[in-house]
Amino acid sequence: MSDKILTAKQIAERYAVAASTARAWCLNGTLPGASLKETELGSFWIVPESALTGFVPPKPGPKPKAKSEAAPASAANGTRKRKMTKTATKSGKR
Repeated sequence: MSDKILTAKQIAERYAVAASTARAWCLNGTLPGASLKETELGSFWIVPESALTGFVPPKPGPKPKAKSEAAPASAANGTRKRKMTKTATKSGKR
């Protein structure tokens, strides 16, 4: 039995996301089995329907930062250096 082939647009409709999101899933490997099909008129992503079995779309939004990339300790504990503005420096010279 032959597997049905879906385009990125069809996947986008199935998961209620933008076509650009479905193409990004194909590009970054989130959708297993996705391949880029080249034609005379351009290229497009195709995915076998069987590759969607068990597929859970990633949550939208930016990925959370790793703990090593978190805010510096001084910002985390509420102490923060204030940047001197021109107004503050001029008023202090009077």
